[in-house]
Amino acid sequence: MGAGKSTIGPSLAVSLGWRFVDVDDVIEDQVGMTIPELFDSRGEAHFREVERAVVSGLAAEDRVVVALGGGAFVDPVNRQTLTQLGLTVWLMVPADILAGRLAPKAGARPLLQGAAGEALAGNALRARIENLLQARRPAYAQADIHFSPSVGSTPEHAAEQLREILREHLSE
Repeated sequence: MGAGKSTIGPSLAVSLGWRFVDVDDVIEDQVGMTIPELFDSRGEAHFREVERAVVSGLAAEDRVVVALGGGAFVDPVNRQTLTQLGLTVWLMVPADILAGRLAPKAGARPLLQGAAGEALAGNALRARIENLLQARRPAYAQADIHFSPSVGSTPEHAAEQLREILREHLSE
């Protein structure tokens, strides 16, 4: 969440001549509501079921760059599907940078809301993000490639850097 997958991903797909798929967009199209609406009406467990079905449907795809929601790779079934699909990438961004990027959007992110549904801010937001990263780090660490986009780089520059790394892995 906030790492840049929805901005770097399309640039990477264009540079590779591949198709780009944002799993959250597919979910919203399929269920006819936004991710926050889905969380509110059906809960996170239902969201994860729908997410798993979408990821599973991508298994037959070829030459596609897939952007996942922050928790999708934590699911072992998704991780196995994605590993079979191709190379996986962990966009590594520090919690303080994520907090800065996500602060204006925290109210629209179900996992960045307090108990009363209010958007977290300041230290509470940063603490929540750090807790999510800590919990997800063991799963994220299983990605084939760990990539830290340069701070301040454009999505196109980060995509170019990542494309070169991918080319090295694909040629091995």
